[in-house]
Amino acid sequence: MKISIIGANGSIAPSVINALLSPLFSSKVSFPVRVITSKDTQSTDKLTYIKHPIDDSLVDVLKGTEVLMSFLPTTEELNAKVESVVEKLRPNLFIPSEYGGEIDKVDPKYLPSFFKSKIDHSKRLIEKNIRVARIQTSSIRIPPAIMYGFTDHIGIYQESGTVRIADDYETRVVDFSTLSDVGNVVAAVATTDPSKTLPLYRVRSDRIGFKDLVSKFEAQQNRTYEIQHFDLDEEFQKFRENPNDFIHGLFVTSNLGEGRGAAFEAIENEVINPKQSLWKWSSWE
Repeated sequence: MKISIIGANGSIAPSVINALLSPLFSSKVSFPVRVITSKDTQSTDKLTYIKHPIDDSLVDVLKGTEVLMSFLPTTEELNAKVESVVEKLRPNLFIPSEYGGEIDKVDPKYLPSFFKSKIDHSKRLIEKNIRVARIQTSSIRIPPAIMYGFTDHIGIYQESGTVRIADDYETRVVDFSTLSDVGNVVAAVATTDPSKTLPLYRVRSDRIGFKDLVSKFEAQQNRTYEIQHFDLDEEFQKFRENPNDFIHGLFVTSNLGEGRGAAFEAIENEVINPKQSLWKWSSWE
């Protein structure tokens, strides 16, 4: 498979590249993989790094690409530029920069605009007869910060020792994925026959009870967290006053409940990695 990547400077792309280079998937990849980046990066025999702006001239640079994936931030300006490139390049498969939770299931009245732009980005490409495989991974654990020392986006405030929650503290669950699992998932989709890919993959490394997660942090930090309940509609109104607050938007949607965007009601783990035959899914240590 001739694979190209747009955007390599974030947290996810390096994990995907590592997976493509691994024995699990390398035999299915036609090297070198072309990687479009904004930084000067040394190429190797398997990775050709190309410093290039995101514009239509990329079409010639990426000519022959069968699978194109993007890890760029989601903004209206970048989305438009990527869509123009994809429409002209017409790869057999495009994997957009999405990840995160099941945003399609979020009640529209609670849907942050930055989530809606991800949905609309894929819809516009699909309408142009581009085959798109969206990948939703739930919350990604990115050491040493996200889902380690920083958990504000799910309502666990480690700095103040408080927990804020709108739903049932006893029954709420948290889906999560590790970077290594996300890398394997994206590599698995990218090396699948494009004609056999699904339009949407929902995956998670594991699920943990929210109360159990709080207990883990309490044990690690030798303290008891204060539980605070809040009204979801009132909280969302606060978010609407500052709709570009990404972390607050994640926090609000994390309280919507299973099957409503916060936790998956159904997943495609078995489609990607049947009976863990390719690799073992990570768990919370």
